[in-house]
Amino acid sequence: MFKLRNILMAPALLAAALFCTSLTAQEFKVAVNEPGGSEELREEQRLVKDQFSTTITGTRGFQLFTRSNIEGIVGEHEIVRQSGLFNPDEARVLGEFKGADYLIFSELSMLQDGAIRIVAQAVDIVTARVAGSGNKLVEYASSRNIMTACQDLMTGLLLQVKVNKEPSQAKTEVVVSGLEGELHRMLMNSRVNPKWTKNKDNFSLEVDLGGVDITENSQYRTMVVKGRVAFVVTDALTGNSSVAEFELKQFTEMGKDRVHKLIKEQVQPKVNIIIRDLLEGLD
Repeated sequence: MFKLRNILMAPALLAAALFCTSLTAQEFKVAVNEPGGSEELREEQRLVKDQFSTTITGTRGFQLFTRSNIEGIVGEHEIVRQSGLFNPDEARVLGEFKGADYLIFSELSMLQDGAIRIVAQAVDIVTARVAGSGNKLVEYASSRNIMTACQDLMTGLLLQVKVNKEPSQAKTEVVVSGLEGELHRMLMNSRVNPKWTKNKDNFSLEVDLGGVDITENSQYRTMVVKGRVAFVVTDALTGNSSVAEFELKQFTEMGKDRVHKLIKEQVQPKVNIIIRDLLEGLD
């Protein structure tokens, strides 16, 4: 079933209306502890903490908890900090006083060849269990390489947290990951509508897959896919925005690539209609 809906409103209100359904039901507060390691790696530790914090801030469903008194709390409770990786009991005490749901502990070490290994843990302060862990080896430890490694490491940790807390939603996000870009290119590369082709350099197009629902049947290793795909275009010259929603015809499939293929096969024949209605919404 195909359904289009156009909306003309202020960009801020449009964003709120479109993406509120994509947010997780709960935002988890995450605090980043000072990374541990030797004194010679202080600059790298600062970079790691900053990049961890930036990644958390930019990840949907997570909120960076920014209180800065973590070291004071450590001192008050006489927690002897042997390294950046705390044991679960220490993490629980620390988390209760900080008000965070998860604490990120990390440690840096330099290998003989000059490479740097970054180890990180996401600890659930309610259960005092490690909800996510990982490590990255940065062979050429430039600032850029460290930042890239930290972004990948933290993204992986947060995904592990989501899988533990929200397995269905996390599964959907994993399966549709990358599909936004494919659908974006599908619309932006269309040349059938002359008005779209002429003005698309002024348009900002976003694809929202928050309305897609994927239920996994573990017995048969299949996925039932349904829901909607939403498109929002904003004209940089006027500030006006328009939304089109595409209702997916439910299907059952196996594998991420096949799901991507079938969703694109449903959207492709309707690209011209989607573009037409998006443009009408901008007028």
